Amino acid sequence: MVTVIGYVTLISYIIKKVQVKNLNKYVISFFVALILFNVYKLYDIIHTIKYVLLDHVQEMLLYMYGASLITMCALSVNHNFKENTKRSMYFMLATFSLALSDLCAFTGYYHKIYSVYYADRAFYILALYFIVRHTHQLSQKGDEPIFFVE
Repeated sequence: MVTVIGYVTLISYIIKKVQVKNLNKYVISFFVALILFNVYKLYDIIHTIKYVLLDHVQEMLLYMYGASLITMCALSVNHNFKENTKRSMYFMLATFSLALSDLCAFTGYYHKIYSVYYADRAFYILALYFIVRHTHQLSQKGDEPIFFVE
């Protein structure tokens, strides 16, 4: 539950910077299709471990956890897509690293593949590195775009 609160905090940080207007309808349809695919995979993953869960409360907590991860990743991709700076790229890479870390921890715990915990820790350290780089970029003046598109 604490990690869900942490992800909701990151979502509240990034949602202020997300811009949906002036997006191409094909880009919006791509984002919607990607989010729907991730929601389906979340359902599929939780369905495969349903026999291990203690009760429906734990299942609902896992759905909340997955929904916060999907929302956080989708918002960070949108923010990086619209802003295209080093700062937004570091935030997006941090959210992806956190998501991969949690996916590895989930796989290691529920499927009893204990060697995946090494990847979990590696992605978590990588996420911390990207968050530090993101905050370092916040302290610098002027963040120029990564790619110049004219």
